Amino acid sequence: MKMLIERVRHGWRAQRRTPTDAAGRVSGSRQILLVTTWYPTTQAPVAGVFVRDQAEALAAAGNDVRVVHLAGMDYGVRRAWDLRSGGGVPPVWRIRTRVVPPALRSPLAVLAAVVVAARWRAGGFRPRLVHAHTDRAGLAAVAVARLLGVPAVITEHSTAFLDADPTQLSRLRRLSARLAFRAADATVAVGEPLRLALLRLQPRARAVVVPNVVDLARLAVRQGQRPAGRSFTAVGFLVPQKGLFDLLEAFALLAKTLPDATLHLVGDGPLRSELEARAGELGVRERVEFHGALAPEDVGQVLLESDVFVSASHFETFGVAVVEALATGMPVVVTASGGPESFVSDEVGRVAPVGDATALAAAMVDVAGRLPTFEPARLADYVRIRFGPEQLVRSLYAVYDAAGTRAAARRHLPRRRA
Repeated sequence: MKMLIERVRHGWRAQRRTPTDAAGRVSGSRQILLVTTWYPTTQAPVAGVFVRDQAEALAAAGNDVRVVHLAGMDYGVRRAWDLRSGGGVPPVWRIRTRVVPPALRSPLAVLAAVVVAARWRAGGFRPRLVHAHTDRAGLAAVAVARLLGVPAVITEHSTAFLDADPTQLSRLRRLSARLAFRAADATVAVGEPLRLALLRLQPRARAVVVPNVVDLARLAVRQGQRPAGRSFTAVGFLVPQKGLFDLLEAFALLAKTLPDATLHLVGDGPLRSELEARAGELGVRERVEFHGALAPEDVGQVLLESDVFVSASHFETFGVAVVEALATGMPVVVTASGGPESFVSDEVGRVAPVGDATALAAAMVDVAGRLPTFEPARLADYVRIRFGPEQLVRSLYAVYDAAGTRAAARRHLPRRRA
């Protein structure tokens, strides 16, 4: 490993002073290397779709973007790792490693990422910045950035850092995340509660908030609203985090006053059979449609045919599905779960407490009753201004420039004597 790093360091030495201008800004046409553990695949087409949307937004803005997808371990890999080109725009290389003990996973990912970066460099791709998505890709991204002499940025999406998430971070993951966030020249959280959680974990993290981007091009905007809302929709995995039992309880309550109301659940997961049984116990099974997992275009169609979007989550870092619903001109009801309440107001919907079915039902009835007041074009503009590709790129450029300044300052710090 040491010999490989020395070879790579020697090969890249000539470019170490080229990425930033005199003020440390990442200048010129940016060549950006994205390193991520979440990215859509054929088997999991919606996994990390927000990372792909961000990569595509940066590429559409004129940047040369390449993606390294650290796709995890695979018992079928016999060598240290397997590299496969995933094609696409931006280009993607997928890395699967052999199954190794936890302590070796990060070093193996670092080496594999270095090899891919070296291949692209040989073809003329010289990244001016390395941007990781998720802490699990953080150390690999920082290592590559240090070898290149360029800034490193980490964007965190995971709810695992939130106090409300019962998932317990392992000691190894907590340690690697602390190291990565401290070493990065900038850390991005997709919501304010997540930013505060990252600072509790690593007070020295240079953390700012940049929300996820929404691909507005693939979302049609409805032409108008019906006189009164009767169709409610939720989109997401059928897992405990999503609060779907609370949603069923709320729907059963509102169904007493809205006898023609229907509920549509889009997505699949381990709780489906339990949710179907609970809907039956509540006497609303015939009015709840379980659509299962749908292609993105089919999800968009369900949204267009519905009146009100509902998210009953117990915890979230952002709420991509909520924003996508708003982008179609659909008002929303959300819980104060850590993400959506930062951008949902009475202007676009309602916020209810987490785990309170009665309050959730009241919010759903309220928004349904005000449906004609939610002008679709205005809701779509609300999303475009806050979460459109142009806003994302502007925000990231500011982060990249700040990271470049810090990286330049770090390179010019006097070395301490041993």
